[in-house]
Amino acid sequence: MTLPAVYAALRECRAERAADWEDAFETRLAHAGLQLDHKDENERYRGMTALHWACYFDDAAACRYLLGRSADGGVDVNAVAYARSIPTSNDPESYRTNIYSMAYDPYSPGPPPRVIEALVATPLIIAATIGNLEIVEMLIEAKADVRAQERDGSFQSALAHAADGCHFDLMMPLLRAGAGVIPNSDICDHFAVKSALLRGAPDDIIFEMACRAYPDAGFCYVNFVVSPVRFAALAAALRCYEPIASDVSEELNYPGAQAEVEELTTKLAAAFKQYRKRFRAEHGVKPADPLDRFSDDDDDDDGGGGGDDDAH
Repeated sequence: MTLPAVYAALRECRAERAADWEDAFETRLAHAGLQLDHKDENERYRGMTALHWACYFDDAAACRYLLGRSADGGVDVNAVAYARSIPTSNDPESYRTNIYSMAYDPYSPGPPPRVIEALVATPLIIAATIGNLEIVEMLIEAKADVRAQERDGSFQSALAHAADGCHFDLMMPLLRAGAGVIPNSDICDHFAVKSALLRGAPDDIIFEMACRAYPDAGFCYVNFVVSPVRFAALAAALRCYEPIASDVSEELNYPGAQAEVEELTTKLAAAFKQYRKRFRAEHGVKPADPLDRFSDDDDDDDGGGGGDDDAH
């Protein structure tokens, strides 16, 4: 077998034998000398497992079956693939380069859309890039590492890819599962914050990220592609230390700009305060956290502050 070896067998058995395809699939693997966690060895997609391919092909049914086997050690939900590129057609030698991807099934007719290039990722990162909420939620339930980052030097997480692809419906489940900070630390996932700001994520996403990890660096050096007034107001409402890049400041150099910023800041600050209050109540945030810079204005919620690991 070439291309996605185990996943190809799974697809074929499912198509050929709808009733007992699982038994047929296991038999085919045994005859081929393959394990469920077999990793493709082709240098262009080295390390891709069946679960990686199922996420890439947007195949929720295959993901459900494979994750159902994860309990017996058959599938590694956090396996890392070191693929350099993924084929865009039935011809495995045909490639295009575009890291921001939609799923393309090489077994289906029609021209390919976009493909993932230079992928060094877990199944969850692929699923977040593709934008499939059902698969992302399955992976989260299966204890996928929501803070894992690509290992190609980009350090992009599943949350950052979801934000960059405007898959905002994926971001809240990821955040509530513990995303938003970089691995083994309480430092903000700056790439995710920056992408969320650049792509115009809704206020509740920005507020959730601010409650969980302070987004200071995410606001710095951003050539904001939406309203500079909104950018300045968010930075002020969330009390970023270095909120305004020089190019944004220049765009606010017109009569009445400051008044617009102040008006929107007041609205956003009030909305954020209410969101933060609900967040603290939901997560049982405790008083007197020295890292909580928002505690000094929470006269109506017992001084706020503090939190367990989930809250930060």
